[in-house]
Amino acid sequence: MRTRFFATAFPVLTLVAVTAYAGGTQTVDFGTTELGQIQTRCFFNATGTFNSITVNPPYFVRGIRLGPTSAGGDVCANNPGLTTPTTLPRTTGAGQQLVFDVDLVPTAIGDQDRTLRINNQPKLDLMAHVSPALPCFPTPATNCLQDDRFKVRTHWRTTFGTRDTGPAVQGVSSDDSGLFYFFNQDNWEVLLKVLNACSSTQPRFWVFSAATTNVEYTITVVDTQEQQARSYFKPQGPPAPAITDTNAFATCP
Repeated sequence: MRTRFFATAFPVLTLVAVTAYAGGTQTVDFGTTELGQIQTRCFFNATGTFNSITVNPPYFVRGIRLGPTSAGGDVCANNPGLTTPTTLPRTTGAGQQLVFDVDLVPTAIGDQDRTLRINNQPKLDLMAHVSPALPCFPTPATNCLQDDRFKVRTHWRTTFGTRDTGPAVQGVSSDDSGLFYFFNQDNWEVLLKVLNACSSTQPRFWVFSAATTNVEYTITVVDTQEQQARSYFKPQGPPAPAITDTNAFATCP
């Protein structure tokens, strides 16, 4: 029997206060999520010297930043005025707290239990259960490609920790291709294509993408028929590189 500290799984942003960094670990439950559906937890009230924060996939430490202790958990809200981006190592000053996100990027079904380490010491036991992907139906946050077989989503984050799902641009997708925006529906950010190359000498479904942004984002693509998933991460800052994954899904036909 596993003892769990439960954190609500939805919506995408959930606040979790972490106050005990000494004398053992805390357990944080991301709940149940669908294959390819990114979940985020925000941790705050951390003070001291931080040389490293590490965890193994499918969890990823993102959006490390500083905020005032007087703001409490408000530093986790999508309010860029409360936080400033930072890198490690870092020692918090008077009235400061370290804030960071952990993204669950689920690309395999089943229980996903990992240990997050701070300064190489185990501090958080992260737990989640990833369920099979449901059939794809177009939603404001989802593009369905290749006869609705492939479910495509995006998730973005700014330097100040503002983050959200990337809405799909409505009314302009095709069976192969879909578009996403982050901030404004007239400002398209990401084009993603799933191409049927099953007749090639190496039968595959290919994933291609191009973007016009320097914002951090993660793309997930799920083959709902074969319950396989791929993720593609673009870090904060540099221009977005093209994705030309001709080995993405060996799930033909």
